[in-house]
Order: sequence, then structure tokens, then C-alpha cells
Amino acid sequence: MTVTRSGNALCLARRFSDLGIHNLSSLAERLKGREWPLRLAVAQKGNMQELLLRHWLASGGIDPDREVELLALSPMAMEATLRAGEIDGFIAGRYRVAKAVDAGLTTVLATDLDMWGGHPEKVLTCHEDWALNHQEALLNLCAALMRGGQICEDPAEHDQLVALLGAAQWLGSGSALALQRQFDLGGDEPSGVRLPLNRFHSDRAHLANAAEGSWILSQFSRWGWSAFPSNRLELLSQVYRSDLCSRALERAGFADLRPERAPFALADGVAFDQDNPLEYLNQLPYCRATALESIPLPTGSSPRPIAAH
Repeated sequence: MTVTRSGNALCLARRFSDLGIHNLSSLAERLKGREWPLRLAVAQKGNMQELLLRHWLASGGIDPDREVELLALSPMAMEATLRAGEIDGFIAGRYRVAKAVDAGLTTVLATDLDMWGGHPEKVLTCHEDWALNHQEALLNLCAALMRGGQICEDPAEHDQLVALLGAAQWLGSGSALALQRQFDLGGDEPSGVRLPLNRFHSDRAHLANAAEGSWILSQFSRWGWSAFPSNRLELLSQVYRSDLCSRALERAGFADLRPERAPFALADGVAFDQDNPLEYLNQLPYCRATALESIPLPTGSSPRPIAAH
């Protein structure tokens, strides 16, 4: 299942703001002719943050493989690494970015509302054999997470959640300021608009949407990481288990809604149609897609990861 949606932001060292870099176009202009690449940190190579960042940069005319160096770095080390001058910026969850802004180190260049608002962020996965043998436990866990997501979106629970997360064993007392107030972009003037960065429950947040998985597969192919699977429908049906998600929603007491099938667009405005992913892929700049290949899939009782997602 999808546990949360959105919640990230990209921040750059404050010197970039001092140079007049406040958006994607000014960043692209600044990088022209630069002798060394922009160094940005992501929490893990190939994760959703990197896919969003690559797509967003490319939409502004920046080649993420030639003009940018992406480094894998623990979010807990990003602020210190930026302070040491070893990176120019990072993309991370709102809390880590807010801390760097509060410290006067960075300004926010974009949030994932600028990249793909409502994208899947944190997901729960398990192996199929475990799911088959522990179905009640899996459904109870998914239902509990869904109900927990509803609580996280309830404004009446905000202060209590901040107090909980501020405990020493979690984020610590220093997190309260960043969690309590409106997200600060680090500019001279506050925006005055409360950004809906995190989604925990509303707007079909938990649904198993294979269209999102198809987009992810297209990006793996786009950047030359893997061939686009000719058997994508079979692959997605094994991973995106809408049947389990529906049963968990029912168990949690929520309506069994269906994913929307309409095409959706990201930062570049190019519509992604899950029924024509190759047509979409061929429209994208800096596409390094390889040929179509059939991806071997596990059969029988072989363990394979699935997501009630």
C-alpha cells in the first residue's frame, strides 16, 4: 500500500539565492558553461526523490547525467555535508529541509508540488509467500496504517503528533519548530500560503495505482537503468495488488475507491497515458532508453516482493 504521498523539497546553498537563482530557469542559465557539475544529494540512488529530481531538471533543459552529480547520502548527514561545502544542495523530506532553512544554510528552489504533486512516497511491501501465509496480519497492518494516516491529516491531532515526534527517541525536541509552523521556503518574504506538502490519507492516497508504477518503469528505462519491460502489465499486476488494498480499505472502514485512469502530467506538462508509455517516453528529452525486453518473473512458490500499494 502507499503509506504517504509527497512531502519533499529541493534546497540549494544560500549562495545560489544570492546569485539570483530562485527557480528552474535561472538555475539552468547559471549551469550553462559551468566547468563542474552541480552536486546534489539524494537519500538513495534510484528512489522516488531521484526520479522526481531528474524529471524536473530535464524539464528545464538541465541534463541530470552531464550537468549534475547526484550522490547518495543519509538525510541525517545532508545538512552537515552542505555546511562543509561538499554538496551544493539536496532533496529530502520537509523536516530535513526546514532545519537547513532555519539554520540559514539554504533556500528552497522547489517542492515536489512543483514536480509531481501527490506522487507515491513511502510504500509498504512484503514478499508474496509471506502475504499468502500471513494474510490476516498483513490486512490488519494495512488497515491500521490507513487509520493512522487519517489521524495524521486531522488538524485536531497536530499538536499531539508534534509532541510525539519531538520525543528523544524519534526526531528530538529540536524538531518541534519545523513541524509546527508553516513550511518556510527561505526567501526574504514568507509566502503566506500553507503548502499541502504531505498527504497521509485523503484523495485516494492509499490506492494501488498501476499507472504510477508504469511511469516509474518508464523512468528506469529513460535513464538507461533497465530495458522497458514488454510484459509490464504482468509485472505490475504482481506488484500492485489492488485486491489486497481493497480488502484493507474495507477492514479499516473506508470506501473501496478505484484509481483514476485519466492521463496525468508532471512538471513538463507532458501527459502520461498508462496505455501508451512508449509514446510518452519518446517525447522526453535526454532519453537514453534501451530496447524492449521481457523481464523474467518469479513463478510458483518462489518468493517475490509485492506491494498492497
